[in-house]
Amino acid sequence: MYTKNIVFFVLLNIFFLTNVYASEIDVKGVSLKMPYIEDYVLVTEKSDKGFFKLFKAFTSSKNNLQVAYIQTDEYNAIKKGSSKSLQNYKLVQTIKRMEKYNFSSKDFNNLKAKVNADWMVVAKRAKEKLPNVVAKISDAIKKQYDRDFSFDVNEIIPVDMFETENSITSINIGSVSSTSKKYKMVLANTIIKVKGRLLIIMSYRRLDKIKDIAMLKKSAIHSRNLFIKANKL
Repeated sequence: MYTKNIVFFVLLNIFFLTNVYASEIDVKGVSLKMPYIEDYVLVTEKSDKGFFKLFKAFTSSKNNLQVAYIQTDEYNAIKKGSSKSLQNYKLVQTIKRMEKYNFSSKDFNNLKAKVNADWMVVAKRAKEKLPNVVAKISDAIKKQYDRDFSFDVNEIIPVDMFETENSITSINIGSVSSTSKKYKMVLANTIIKVKGRLLIIMSYRRLDKIKDIAMLKKSAIHSRNLFIKANKL
């Protein structure tokens, strides 16, 4: 009986260790695991060339798109012919010129300081240029209004910035145009250091109510933790 219990727990651990990630990528000789994210479909160049090609077209020429995650219901609906725009998805990218670089803790701390300083400049500029909009967003976040959130602006509005030992995340609001429609999106841009390499996880969510900002922040933190956990094994 004792032996059977040991075998059971060994098999359970093997199952867990082999199922915390859905795919792997190679970043200049370093293998990084792409985790399962609940309620999202993982999209790779092999699994769905159409979606991957679409996301790749909107990826900066300075970056490489590695994988994407699309909210499951949205993915299935579009696959069935829905013309509705994507409202909840994540893009995982690497910076081409930094792919070979092995980041130390000191290197990453320096990078975080630079990212934070740049974000503060943008935040200050937005506050000076669009004081009413920034004040409205700030007030709505503090009061956590659960209602439609309306403002009209073409600028990127910085909302929040936070960091951990191995990550830094900025949250911003912007407008997106789709055919004849224009709508707002909230973006969480997370940079993480895993196995000495940098990954950028860009989480997008359509912004209709102020609670969408908090929901995206929660999702971005959860995704960040999954990536770090998967690559510690």
